[in-house]
Amino acid sequence: MKILVAEDDRVSRLLLETHLKRWRTTVRPLYIILLTARADRQDAIDGLGAGTDDFVTKPFDAAELRARVSVGVRVVELQEERQRFLAAGGGIRERPFRRPLQPRGCARSA
Repeated sequence: MKILVAEDDRVSRLLLETHLKRWRTTVRPLYIILLTARADRQDAIDGLGAGTDDFVTKPFDAAELRARVSVGVRVVELQEERQRFLAAGGGIRERPFRRPLQPRGCARSA
């Protein structure tokens, strides 16, 4: 498992961007935890919308970060297991849903 830690400065952002571009094509599956000092809700929404899998703000609790990394490890292991299963001729066929799923309690738009 590869782990890259980058700070919120310009050079680190460029380094992170370079590594992620390379890893997206060579390291599959990839789980990204964005650790940032930006604590605004919109920052979390933007970060998750940009493709990160989790969002943690500074200052952070070490035990919480370890737990989130453990979740990432489990997700990656499941994705790898699925890839091996499918590569071995696994019989799962994906079927598109007939209609989009709606969260419980949400009204359908007309």
